[in-house]
Amino acid sequence: MRLSVVVTCTQPWPEVRGCLDRIAPQARCDDIEVIVADGSAGGLDAVTTDHVRWLRLPGRGPHELRLAGLEEARGDVVAITEDHCDVAPDWCAQVLEALARHADAVAIA
Repeated sequence: MRLSVVVTCTQPWPEVRGCLDRIAPQARCDDIEVIVADGSAGGLDAVTTDHVRWLRLPGRGPHELRLAGLEEARGDVVAITEDHCDVAPDWCAQVLEALARHADAVAIA
């Protein structure tokens, strides 16, 4: 099962750095992708790596950023977090494990 993680970002760099420092190492080429939907007006230039795609969407709010990230997601499962969130080092695995335990769930929060 492939996981797409959408990180919405409304504040300029480095607000999202802490979140990315924890999520990016969890990304694996075939299993987990990270999409940063960045609505900030400045800061870091758009970055794309093998595991992180950076969508620059200046001026868009959190709901629009989530939608843009969902539209770009290629995973079977999509997890959404925000730039200020402090996720666990195994957060992606926890999301997938929770879904496996509750396969009939439409959403896990």
